Amino acid sequence: MINLTRIANVLTTYEEPPHDWGDKTPWRLFNAATFTLAGKVAENPTTTRVLHNVIDGVCAEIL
Repeated sequence: MINLTRIANVLTTYEEPPHDWGDKTPWRLFNAATFTLAGKVAENPTTTRVLHNVIDGVCAEIL
Protein backbone atom coordinates (compact mmCIF):
# COMPACT_ATOMS: atom_id res chain seq x y z
CA MET A 1 0.00 0.00 0.00
CA ILE A 2 1.06 3.61 0.29
CA ASN A 3 3.64 3.86 3.05
CA LEU A 4 5.03 7.04 4.60
CA THR A 5 7.83 7.35 2.09
CA ARG A 6 5.35 7.44 -0.81
CA ILE A 7 2.90 10.01 0.58
CA ALA A 8 5.01 12.92 -0.65
CA ASN A 9 5.14 11.36 -4.12
CA VAL A 10 1.35 10.95 -4.20
CA LEU A 11 0.87 14.58 -3.13
CA THR A 12 3.31 15.86 -5.74
CA THR A 13 1.66 13.77 -8.44
CA TYR A 14 -1.77 15.00 -7.31
CA GLU A 15 -0.68 18.64 -7.37
CA GLU A 16 1.34 18.38 -10.60
CA PRO A 17 0.04 15.37 -12.54
CA PRO A 18 2.07 14.02 -15.45
CA HIS A 19 -1.18 13.71 -17.45
CA ASP A 20 -4.36 15.77 -17.67
CA TRP A 21 -6.53 14.25 -14.94
CA GLY A 22 -8.83 17.25 -14.72
CA ASP A 23 -9.82 19.11 -11.58
CA LYS A 24 -8.75 18.14 -8.07
CA THR A 25 -11.24 15.36 -7.41
CA PRO A 26 -11.13 11.94 -5.76
CA TRP A 27 -10.55 10.51 -9.26
CA ARG A 28 -7.41 12.61 -9.58
CA LEU A 29 -6.24 11.42 -6.14
CA PHE A 30 -6.83 7.81 -7.18
CA ASN A 31 -4.83 8.37 -10.37
CA ALA A 32 -2.00 10.00 -8.41
CA ALA A 33 -1.88 7.08 -5.98
CA THR A 34 -1.96 4.39 -8.66
CA PHE A 35 0.63 6.27 -10.73
CA THR A 36 2.92 6.40 -7.69
CA LEU A 37 2.40 2.67 -7.10
CA ALA A 38 3.22 1.76 -10.72
CA GLY A 39 5.20 -1.46 -10.74
CA LYS A 40 4.24 -2.29 -7.15
CA VAL A 41 0.70 -3.49 -7.86
CA ALA A 42 1.99 -6.78 -9.26
CA GLU A 43 3.48 -7.51 -5.82
CA ASN A 44 0.08 -7.04 -4.18
CA PRO A 45 -2.83 -7.10 -6.67
CA THR A 46 -5.42 -6.18 -4.04
CA THR A 47 -3.84 -2.74 -3.64
CA THR A 48 -6.09 -0.98 -6.15
CA ARG A 49 -9.22 -2.61 -4.70
CA VAL A 50 -8.26 -1.42 -1.21
CA LEU A 51 -7.52 2.04 -2.56
CA HIS A 52 -10.95 2.12 -4.25
CA ASN A 53 -12.59 1.19 -0.94
CA VAL A 54 -10.75 3.95 0.92
CA ILE A 55 -11.64 6.64 -1.62
CA ASP A 56 -15.25 5.39 -1.89
CA GLY A 57 -15.52 5.60 1.91
CA VAL A 58 -14.18 9.15 1.98
CA CYS A 59 -16.56 10.20 -0.79
CA ALA A 60 -19.51 8.63 1.02
CA GLU A 61 -18.64 10.64 4.15
CA ILE A 62 -18.53 13.88 2.14
CA LEU A 63 -21.85 13.28 0.42
